[in-house]
Amino acid sequence: MASMARPFSSETPRLRIARVDYQPGSDGRGGVEVALEYKGRRSTGVGRGLMTREGDLRMGAEATLQAVIDSTADHFHPDLVGIKAVRAFDSWLVVVSIEVDDDGRRLRLLGAETAENDDLVRGAVLAVLDALNRVLERHLH
Repeated sequence: MASMARPFSSETPRLRIARVDYQPGSDGRGGVEVALEYKGRRSTGVGRGLMTREGDLRMGAEATLQAVIDSTADHFHPDLVGIKAVRAFDSWLVVVSIEVDDDGRRLRLLGAETAENDDLVRGAVLAVLDALNRVLERHLH
């Protein structure tokens, strides 16, 4: 039986990570700046919060969501429902839940990504993109 699935191609137009900067502060608070790229255009977002495991995850997710909104010229508005890191198979797995209005339907999207080298911020960025990329393609310009 032949497969009907379209093969993955690195040429598929998707938002790609251009840069993730973690900016720790001296007061226990920090920031994350995320730059995403689509067809040569960069969009950025910033997240700020407490430098804890949960804070780092939330900062990474919020910065990514801001960059996504910027990349769609403010036409796509995803909302972070929650983000969590769970320990599985000797590594961290970042799981994110996002809600978005897509053509009049309210969708709950899930994304997951491993946090290589225990980099929870980058894992959060990748989990958000995992959740959004399939729906987001129609909104990118």
